[in-house]
Amino acid sequence: MRILETERLLLRHLEPGDLDELYRLYSDPVMRRFYPEGVLSYAETREELEWFLHGHPRHPELGLWATVHKPDGRFVGRCGLLPWSIEGRAEVEVAYMIDKAFWGQGLATEAGKALVRYGFTTLNLARLICLVTPGNAASVAVARRIGMELEAEQEDEHGPYLLFARAREELFPAAEDGVLALEGRQGQRLLGATDAARDVIEACWSNNARAVLLYAENMPPGFFDLSTRVAGELLQKLQNYQIRLAVVVAPGGATLSSRFGEFLVEGGRDFGVFASRAAARAWLSA
Repeated sequence: MRILETERLLLRHLEPGDLDELYRLYSDPVMRRFYPEGVLSYAETREELEWFLHGHPRHPELGLWATVHKPDGRFVGRCGLLPWSIEGRAEVEVAYMIDKAFWGQGLATEAGKALVRYGFTTLNLARLICLVTPGNAASVAVARRIGMELEAEQEDEHGPYLLFARAREELFPAAEDGVLALEGRQGQRLLGATDAARDVIEACWSNNARAVLLYAENMPPGFFDLSTRVAGELLQKLQNYQIRLAVVVAPGGATLSSRFGEFLVEGGRDFGVFASRAAARAWLSA
């Protein structure tokens, strides 16, 4: 059963025929270096595969899924969403393991980003985590690239671990004066430094909205001083899809660079910055 696809990967339910490929990964000391239980035997690998054949037995919408490289059809890992109870709190982990022959190609990050979107949009989860063994720099980097932030350094019966977490970023639809716009929530960081444009466009598609109203605190780092390419990429893609963007910046709320001012003029009717929500809404309705 297919779960999701990305540009280069297909994630589907594990099948009995995946056993040899999964064992190849689970029996490799390099692949299993940062797993507390170490390498697994063939029997242990079979037991895990059978456990996840139809998703997690107690949470069938979750599980570890076969990860297939679409260009050549190769089994290159297993990734998925796993349920945990950590200190009395129910959590869902974004889990990723990619064959070492494919390291350095960004596949773990690609899978992780897709799992985050799937967890938040399809499963409507409010929060996702990553659990990483200290010293696993590559997994830490992936966790950060998919929007996770280090929340705690903890220890359980298997040893110490790092807990990275990310809450669902919400845009809510609001219609005024005949204009439906997606709005951010004041005081909440909504857009990360990567995939900001795609996140906004996908939310607009889902809600049939042609306008977005955000607040200064919703925007990604570097937006107002153009220290990153996020502002240009976001505006360009919104223009391509004919989606207007209004950003509310209260007096003293953010410093707009002179370059950003020029950028704002170029935006014309597609992009505006306003001192209040009322002014932003009036502009969107004009």
